[in-house]
Amino acid sequence: MSDAFIIAGKLHLSESEYEAWLASPAAGVDSVSDWDAMYRNWYWSDKTPRIDWEPASATTEQALSNVLKLAMGGPYFVLLKYEADAEAFRFFVMSVMGPDERLAEKLMALLRSTSAFKTANTSDVVLYWPELSGVIDFEGMLSVALVNPQASQFADMTQLKAAGLDEKKITANYKDLESWYGDFISNNQANRWQSPEFVDARFL
Repeated sequence: MSDAFIIAGKLHLSESEYEAWLASPAAGVDSVSDWDAMYRNWYWSDKTPRIDWEPASATTEQALSNVLKLAMGGPYFVLLKYEADAEAFRFFVMSVMGPDERLAEKLMALLRSTSAFKTANTSDVVLYWPELSGVIDFEGMLSVALVNPQASQFADMTQLKAAGLDEKKITANYKDLESWYGDFISNNQANRWQSPEFVDARFL
């Protein structure tokens, strides 16, 4: 298995919904009721989530800022960007020195909490898998969160297909993120964390 672990996706939110989500209290362990399903029917099917943490930030915005600080001081790549034209929040978080299970759980809880603000009638996914190149890998997929308006859940492939999603559709949706990450890697500059192309200034 790769030493790189990725959490990535695109969540459809209007700008006002995005702002409301950022201002909301940061999601904690208790915000998720189905931790037992986090890895179910994926590569780590027998693994149990740690869920031994508390939110270290008061708001979602502060929590995302703290994630970015990890990238600046450690072995991470972090891209966090809202696109007003697409009305979507894009994110790509990669740990390149093995899995950070607490970070993965915190991000899953944070990103699933968008469901309370989301009104777009789309089924969005948060993907968690090991892959150094950034290319999506369903054989090694560790966890998928399905995010709908007012509801979210950890989902296996059967549940994703019931929501109208399959590997082909998820991969097609992910191509934008894969290209975005590729541009980030090729833009090998010392100030890349501050580039507005990849990170909203509010998180810096």
